[in-house]
Order: sequence, then structure tokens, then C-alpha cells
Amino acid sequence: KLRGTSWEQAALVCRGERRPGAEIKRARAAAERAFGAARAARRTAKADASLDDALRPLLAGADAVTQFFVRLENELDYGAGAEELSLHHWDKDEYWREVKSSKKGGDALAGPLASAVAALSEGLAVRLGHAVTAVETGDDVVRVR
Repeated sequence: KLRGTSWEQAALVCRGERRPGAEIKRARAAAERAFGAARAARRTAKADASLDDALRPLLAGADAVTQFFVRLENELDYGAGAEELSLHHWDKDEYWREVKSSKKGGDALAGPLASAVAALSEGLAVRLGHAVTAVETGDDVVRVR
């Protein structure tokens, strides 16, 4: 029944509410601003901070529809609530989606494991579009040729 609808419309239908298009756009824009502020909060946040730690003060005065949008996006995209997601890694798969969409015909990792791969590859020289001919492992080193 909900096939082909946007996630905003699906969320409101699930809640049994009908909202005008302008209110949906307003709530989505407010949610995107909150996510942007959460991304910026990474610079000063503790290493073990959750996404909820950053969002809670940002959404304290937000209306119920905006708060619902934020919760829904996390649960649909990441399968967990903001309190269970690392602030430092929750949206890292967005980076890989951007890499994939910016490379014409190139393959980049996207999907459920993308955020894990991004976190594990932080600080590494990752080259896309290169053939791997060998992987050598040592005590504290891995060489990819």
C-alpha cells in the first residue's frame, strides 16, 4: 500500500496523521538541520558519544513531527535508534554513496557495511578502480598490491 511513497508520507500514514505538504517539508528541513548540527558536534564530542547525545539538546524544543522524522530516519536507514548509534560513525555510509555517485562507471562500496568499512579504513590510502593482485600479511602490516 505504501509502495512508491516517500518516507515522509509513509511515516505520517503509519502514525494515522494527515499533514499538508508544507508541514512535511518544514519538518524534514528541521530534521536535516539537526543532523547537520550533529555532524558539526563531532569536533568536540567525546569518542564514545552517541548520536542521541548530540541530537537531544538540538531537538529539545522541536515539535513532535520533527522529532518523529529524526527517529524514523535513523531507524529506517541504520536499524537502530539514535541512542544506539555512534555520533562519530552513524552516517559514514553517506561518504561512500557520494564517492559512488561522483565516479562515472566506478564501483565503490555502498550499503549496510559501508559505514563499517569507512570507519576501519580511516587514515588509509584507499584507491578505487585499481585491481588487487596480492594481499600480504605480517605481524603488524598488511600490503595490498
